[in-house]
Amino acid sequence: VASQNPGLARFVDRVLSNVTGTGETYRDFMFAQGTVTMLLLGFAGAILVGDDMRQGGLTFYLSRRISRWHYVVGKLLSIGLLVSLTTTVPALILYVQYGLLMDSTSYFRENLGILRGILGYGLILSITLSLLLFAMASWLQKTVPLVMSWACIFVMIPALAGLLRRAFDDRNWQLLMLWRDVRLLGTWCFGGIDTDRELQLLLPAAVIVLLVCLLSMLAIVPRVRAVRVVQ
Repeated sequence: VASQNPGLARFVDRVLSNVTGTGETYRDFMFAQGTVTMLLLGFAGAILVGDDMRQGGLTFYLSRRISRWHYVVGKLLSIGLLVSLTTTVPALILYVQYGLLMDSTSYFRENLGILRGILGYGLILSITLSLLLFAMASWLQKTVPLVMSWACIFVMIPALAGLLRRAFDDRNWQLLMLWRDVRLLGTWCFGGIDTDRELQLLLPAAVIVLLVCLLSMLAIVPRVRAVRVVQ
């Protein structure tokens, strides 16, 4: 690519700092894809969930022979599928494509850990983003409030965390960056945590992501239960 299309090679180098087929390559690729997916979900959440709450779609669904949990699980799976189609599936295709460039199957045999890392990181992305988006969209419903709140979580709070980190010279403030916490868990899935500092932040990051998921589940329950079922 570098010899035939230098411009494309420079673009790839800017997006991915490591394109050698190691775990860092796929982690950085999924992180870049996940950033785009995060922006997409911010605008799509009102259509995926909010309209059902606002226009009576959920009442229609529950009037059929399905329970509230069927609806919740179905919506979470649909959001998770969207996340997977833009992060996990392309990474798996890239993994297969990279392996086929070799003269043998040694790349696949020697890098099964990368496959586990892709699936693990993809699962973390899908679960976290699905629960958080469902919870926020079920309460905010309309596009503008949802996008503004989504931006507060992934743009405003990280900016505030960066300011606090520099003001107090304490890297623990970076734990307020949910997207960074998810990336740290993704790095762990690929077995790429080498520094003691990252190891110290791994457990707090996992706790924060878990708390976000639990709080999202608690926020979903009252909104779904509040809908009146018409038989």
